[in-house]
Amino acid sequence: MDEDRRSPPPKMNIEALRARLQALRGRHASPAVPPSASTDAAPPETVLDLRPHETGAGVCLIRKTRLPLDTRYGVVSLAALQHSHGEQIARLLRDPAWRTFDFRRALFLDTETNGLSGGTGTFAFLVGVGFIEDDTFVVQQFFLRHPGEEPAMLEALVPLLERFDTFVTFNGKSFDIPLLETRFVLARRPLDLRARPHFDLLHPARRIWRWRLTQCDLGTLERQVLGVHRAAEDVPGWLVPRYYNEYLRTGNAAPLRGVFAHNRQDIVALAALGVHLATIVATPSPAHGLAGPDLFGLARLLEEAGAWDAAESAYRHALRSQMPAHLRRETLKRLSLLFKRQQRWEEATAIWRAMLAQGDLFPYEELAKYLEHHARDIPGALHLVQQAFREGIPLSPAERAALRHRLARLQRKQRRAMANE
Repeated sequence: MDEDRRSPPPKMNIEALRARLQALRGRHASPAVPPSASTDAAPPETVLDLRPHETGAGVCLIRKTRLPLDTRYGVVSLAALQHSHGEQIARLLRDPAWRTFDFRRALFLDTETNGLSGGTGTFAFLVGVGFIEDDTFVVQQFFLRHPGEEPAMLEALVPLLERFDTFVTFNGKSFDIPLLETRFVLARRPLDLRARPHFDLLHPARRIWRWRLTQCDLGTLERQVLGVHRAAEDVPGWLVPRYYNEYLRTGNAAPLRGVFAHNRQDIVALAALGVHLATIVATPSPAHGLAGPDLFGLARLLEEAGAWDAAESAYRHALRSQMPAHLRRETLKRLSLLFKRQQRWEEATAIWRAMLAQGDLFPYEELAKYLEHHARDIPGALHLVQQAFREGIPLSPAERAALRHRLARLQRKQRRAMANE
C-alpha cells in the first residue's frame, strides 16, 4: 500500500498516560478521563456515593453499607450469622477441621471484572466484601475509577484480607481468589490467598440442589431456594463488564449504580446462603423449604460425611415428598444400603422385597446375597436368581455374566446340600 494512503497513527493521550504512571509509582493521581468522555459527566464518587480512602499507593474509592443483623434476606435472618455453625459446616464439607469455623471470623467476597476471558488483562474493577462488625453486617465495595488506581485498591484491601481467617465465596476458589492473587503478584506484593481456609458455597449447593434445578448459579439459588427476587435496578452478571467498559469510554458512571447494587446483593446472598446451608444440615426436613429432590441430594451428602442418622432422616423425608420415579428408586436403593451397612437386615430386606416389582436387578441381587450369606437360605437365593432371569430384566453383558456366575455357584451349593441329606 502507498505510504500516503496509510492511516495516521492514533494520537497518544499524554494526560491519561501520565496519570497511570503516577498511580503505579504510588503517587496521588487524578482519575484519567478517556478522550471520548463527556466533560460534564458527574464524577463516580458523587454518582455512586463513594468516599476517598488514602493509601500509600494513592486514593481508593470505597462505599460502605451497614445492615442490621435482624435484616431478613428471603427465608434467612442475618442474625443467624452470630450462632455457631462449625459442626454443620464440617459435615457439609466432610472435613472435621471445619468444626471451629465461625461466620464472625469470615470475609464474604465477590468481584466484578472488566471481562471474563481470563489472563493478565482481566482485573477486578469492583471488589465487594462483607463481614460482621458490632451488631451489623457491613458491605464494603472498593472501586477503580480507572485501571491505574489498582495498586491503591489492593493496598486498601490488605487489612481486611489479613483480618479474617476464612473466605466465603461462590465459585471463588476457581475465579475470585486466583484473580486477586494474580493482581497482587502483578502489583509486586504477592499475597498467598489460596492457602487460607475457603468455604466455597458453589460445591455443596450444587450437590444438594442440582437434582431439582437446571442451574445452580447464585441468582437461581436466590430465587428458588432463598425466595429472593432482585429489584429492577439489578444488572445481570453477564452485562457487568460491558457497563464498566462503557463507563471507561464515556466517563458516565450512572449505569454503574446497578452494578454496585448487583455486587452488594451478591455479598448479602453469600451470607444468607451460607447460613441456610448450615441450617438444613442441622435439621434436614421439608420445613426448610426442601423439596424431595433437594432432600435426596442432602441425604447423599450427609451419608458420605458419615452422618448416618441425619442421612436416614433426610431419605425418609424425601420418600414422603413428591419426586420423579427414578429418584424415588435411587432413594430406596441408597436407604436400603445404609441399613445394610448397619446390619439392619429386617429394614433392608423389606425395601428390597418392595422393589422387586420395579423391574430392576438391584433388589434381586441384594436379596440373593442376604439369603445366601446371612440367612443361609440357599433355595431362596437360587429361586430369586432364577426369577430375575425369568422376569426378563434388562441386563448389561457384565451384569448377565455376574448373574450367571451367582446362579452356577448357588446350584453347586444346592447340589452339595442335597447330597449331604
